[in-house]
Amino acid sequence: MSLSLGIFLAIAQDVMSDTTCDRNWFGTKCEFACHCYLGTCNSEGQCLDSSELCQDGWFGDLCQYKDVAHEATVDAQFVNDNNPSTCVDLNSVGIKLKVPLFFTFLAIVLNFNKQITIFKVNFILSDSGKAPCQDMKNTTSGETIVVTCNNTQLVREVIIDWTEKRSICSIYVNGGRNLALKQKTRTSSIHRPDHAISRPQTAVDGSKSRSEKDNASCAMTSIQDPRPSWTLTFDEPYVIKLVVITNIKDHWKQMRGFKVDFFNEFQQNIFKYIDDPNSRIDTDELIIQVNVTDDLIKKINISIPSKRRPEQALYICEFEAFGDCVFPSFGLQCEDICNYHCKDLACHVTGECFSCDEGFTGVYCEQDLSPSTSGPSTLMLDETYTEAPYKLLVNNNINKLLTILFAVFAVVILLEVTGLAHLRFKSRRDSGTLTSDERLLRGHQLMELTPQDSPSLSSGLPPVPFPSMVNSRHTISS
Repeated sequence: MSLSLGIFLAIAQDVMSDTTCDRNWFGTKCEFACHCYLGTCNSEGQCLDSSELCQDGWFGDLCQYKDVAHEATVDAQFVNDNNPSTCVDLNSVGIKLKVPLFFTFLAIVLNFNKQITIFKVNFILSDSGKAPCQDMKNTTSGETIVVTCNNTQLVREVIIDWTEKRSICSIYVNGGRNLALKQKTRTSSIHRPDHAISRPQTAVDGSKSRSEKDNASCAMTSIQDPRPSWTLTFDEPYVIKLVVITNIKDHWKQMRGFKVDFFNEFQQNIFKYIDDPNSRIDTDELIIQVNVTDDLIKKINISIPSKRRPEQALYICEFEAFGDCVFPSFGLQCEDICNYHCKDLACHVTGECFSCDEGFTGVYCEQDLSPSTSGPSTLMLDETYTEAPYKLLVNNNINKLLTILFAVFAVVILLEVTGLAHLRFKSRRDSGTLTSDERLLRGHQLMELTPQDSPSLSSGLPPVPFPSMVNSRHTISS
């Protein structure tokens, strides 16, 4: 019984784990922060306010994508104000990014009162060169057009040109998702200032609040540590393009000569950043562009391999790693795969296909246009469904499996409890330790039996004593 009950409780706890998150956190491990406009989300990350807008600097699926256009310099008013109700007629717009990045996709919100025409996307690179959007794909959802490019160079400016003026309401440029939140961390030592403990997890708690007096708000190593290090390990490998380390400005000098190593799932060092000990970082944030195109990152390690002064230690107030799932996976936990009828198995981060294989149509290429389907069946979606078909299929199967498991465990536990109760009753009856009520109930049950039904009566064996035959003193004492 204990084994079955343990398994049952473990499954129930796992299924209900998403309800135990702190306010404005969600996910199976509470690893996603709410970025809705009013800062209120439900347990699935959906915004509770009617506007369905994200906080400034965020956009996309459940407001999880960093919008680097919000802090960029734009040569047109309103397009980066995160307000889709303010629109302006343009035939060209330039977005000068605050920090160069490896471009992935952008989203354009238009006023559909006017017809959409052909447009082009070009880049000015960090080395001042120019490049067009490589292998450009786009998908449309409502008033939003999503454009993806497959460029590998660092982009400093994004330029969008239309053949004629269009009514542009908002433009968002993807900076990735912060995949470091609530991930596993460890450190070589822990700094304990004034009886406070500076834990390694504070560097991935989503809070950039920091002060000289509140050292516990940052992850810090002990100054006695000869080789201080801090390590983050992702639940699964990701495509990481940008790392931001937030610190107290004066603490950077205590970390001079540090390095950041990036490892794949095979523990191979595939990229590294080495700090120049003779340089000085004059800002709170250090931004590292991760130039890795053919590999995934599983672990990141920050260390001071050779301390120059005894007081050196690691100080990390917040560590952010921006990236996304590896192709063709998508979803917040990269649990879904693009529909196999998406052309080249290519889809957006929401699962929407850019184009379909011949003979298929629909947002997810889920509808078979052939008169008779001889190949694998496809999932048909209704107009109200907004998730990827694979996700619906997987969730339905999981729900069915959990229902069956609950039913099976409920029956097993009921049988075990009933059997155990019967064994206990029989043991107490044979030892003569039944209570008066139990003897009375047993007597009534025997009186209701016929000689054919009762083994004791039909076999000639002496019957079980009735309550009237039981010693009254024994009855009182029991």
